[in-house]
Amino acid sequence: TLGIEVEESENNQMFNLVDIYFRNNIFSLNESLANNLVQETLIGLSGRNVQRFQSINSSEMGYPINLRHYFDDKTIKNMYKEYLISCFSVKQQTQKRRLFNNLDKLAPILGLNKNEISEIHTEVGSLIFNRYLSQVLSKGYLDDSDKSFLGSIQSTLSMNNKDCVELIKNSKKNMVSLNIEKIFMSPKVSPDGVKKLLLLIRNFGVNIESDLSISLDQRQKLFRVAIEDAIENEEIKTNQNIISDIQNSFVIDEVITKKILLDVITNKSEGYLLNAIGSLRQGKLDNALIELRNMLKYGRIFTISLNDSVGSTIERQKLIELFKNNNSNDFQSIKILEDMMNF
Repeated sequence: TLGIEVEESENNQMFNLVDIYFRNNIFSLNESLANNLVQETLIGLSGRNVQRFQSINSSEMGYPINLRHYFDDKTIKNMYKEYLISCFSVKQQTQKRRLFNNLDKLAPILGLNKNEISEIHTEVGSLIFNRYLSQVLSKGYLDDSDKSFLGSIQSTLSMNNKDCVELIKNSKKNMVSLNIEKIFMSPKVSPDGVKKLLLLIRNFGVNIESDLSISLDQRQKLFRVAIEDAIENEEIKTNQNIISDIQNSFVIDEVITKKILLDVITNKSEGYLLNAIGSLRQGKLDNALIELRNMLKYGRIFTISLNDSVGSTIERQKLIELFKNNNSNDFQSIKILEDMMNF
C-alpha cells in the first residue's frame, strides 16, 4: 500500500457530481473532429523514446456552471487532488476504471485550467513516487516491475521525465542518508550496517560528501569499520580493489586512507598477538594458533614490526615454532609472522 488513501465518501461525492452533470445534460458540445488517433513520443524513465497512441475526442465540452465561483481556489484544487488520489488508492480494478473515466470530466466542472491540472498531477505523482520508492529502495536497486510501475504513473499523469528522474535521484539520496543516521544511532557502528550502506552507495551512485554533506569524522569511522570487516572476512585476499572501492565510496583521500589502514593493522595485530600469548601461557595451543592466523590476515595486507613490549622474546619464539610445526609448507606466512615479531 502507498498510504495515500482518502475517505471513500469524498471520491463518491465527486463521482456523483460528474454523474449529475451528465444525467441532467448540464453541458454543451461543440463537435469538430471526433476520436482522432494521435501518436505521441515520450521519453521514458529508461531514457528511451516510447510511442504512445491515444484516442483524443476533440469535441469541446462547455459547462455553463462550474464550481469555481462557489469555492476558493484551495478548496477546488483539494477536491480534484483527493479525487485523483482515490483513483490510485482504490483496490478494485472496476472501481478504479470508473473513477479514472470521470477524471477528465471533473476538472472543467471544478473550473480548473490546464496549468492547475498539471500542477496537481505533478504533486500527486511526486507523492506516489516518494511513497513507493521509500518502500522498494531499501533492497538496494529498482527492478523491472518497479520501473514499470513508476513509468505507468509518469505516463498516466503526463509527468515531466526530468522531474521523475530527479524524484528517483532524491529518493536514493534519502535512503542512503537514513541508513547513515541509523548506523550512528547505535553506540557501536555495525559492520553489517556499513556493508549494506556500501551497497546502497555503489548502486545508487550517491556521493556522501557532496550530495549529503556527511562529515569527515563520520566518513572516517565508516571507512575504518568497512576496512576492518573486509580484512577479517578475507575479502581483500580475493579482490585487491576492495580498499580503493571502500575509499572512494566514503570519499577518503589517500593520506587519511594510509593512516587509518596502518592504525587498523597495528591495533588488530597487537590485539591478536596478546591473545595468542595469553593462550600460550594457559597451554591452549589450538587457540594460540587461531589467534596467529587472525593476526596474519592483517600482516598479509601490510607487514609491520610489532612492539617488542608485547610478550617476551621467548614467548614470541615459541609461537613461531608452534605455527611452523602446524604449517611447515606455508613459507610465505612463516616469513610474514617472523617479520611481524622481529625475527
